[in-house]
Amino acid sequence: MQEEFPFYSVPNVSFSLEYDTLRVSGYGSDGFETLLLSSTIMQLYSGFLLKTTDNKLLLQQRDNKPDIANPGMIAIFGGTAEVNEIPTDCAKREAAEEVGLSVSKKNLKSLGIYQTTVPNVGEVESHVFLIENVNQNDLHLNEGESIFVLDPNQDITTLNLTPVCRQVLTKYLGRS
Repeated sequence: MQEEFPFYSVPNVSFSLEYDTLRVSGYGSDGFETLLLSSTIMQLYSGFLLKTTDNKLLLQQRDNKPDIANPGMIAIFGGTAEVNEIPTDCAKREAAEEVGLSVSKKNLKSLGIYQTTVPNVGEVESHVFLIENVNQNDLHLNEGESIFVLDPNQDITTLNLTPVCRQVLTKYLGRS
């Protein structure tokens, strides 16, 4: 898939997107193309960790389908940002889509930005948020196999966690 960027108008320079690689080429007076820049574009993801009123953490047990990223693993809820969507808006949309939760931006507490490589996806930049005081009975699971309930004192080393989920929980729970 190659997309042209008609909104850029720079003399003797062309822009193209080929799969996940941005290419910028220039044309010299001799008419030959010179590659000026080739850069892999990182996918933007927003995720969220749900904390219940009794301090349990709610995670997504992913579907065990071979055509999705991290099949069968335990993950934070979330998804890929749409074009021009900022991380907080993406997290709000994903909360509504995945668990039927309406959340305002002021209730999204940043847990940081994590960079990982996901098989069959590539480089991903994950903006992760905490949503507190969630009542599990108010949630309606629309994506994933089930909601995984984690006691904060539970050993996470044996759990089948996605790489970003493991990073987030290790930092959030203060584990090394």
